[in-house]
Amino acid sequence: MVKSCCNSTEHRHEVRKDAKKLRYAAEFFSSLFKDERGIRRYKRFIAAMEELQGELGGHSGDDVIVDMNAVEGEVMDWSHSG
Repeated sequence: MVKSCCNSTEHRHEVRKDAKKLRYAAEFFSSLFKDERGIRRYKRFIAAMEELQGELGGHSGDDVIVDMNAVEGEVMDWSHSG
């Protein structure tokens, strides 16, 4: 899902930073969610933002591995690793 909407490493990084800022803003206002429904929604939102950040960060790491191999002039076939 994330890979298809974020085509470049730089774009994924910017989206990840924006998701992090949004999560921090929600955490700042967490004390305003006092009823059970609001607390549930808040927790689901935070979990979704953390998951998004993790997915974006994971793809970013994949790009770093590929870039490092390209710099070294190596081509690795990951399908046969294991």
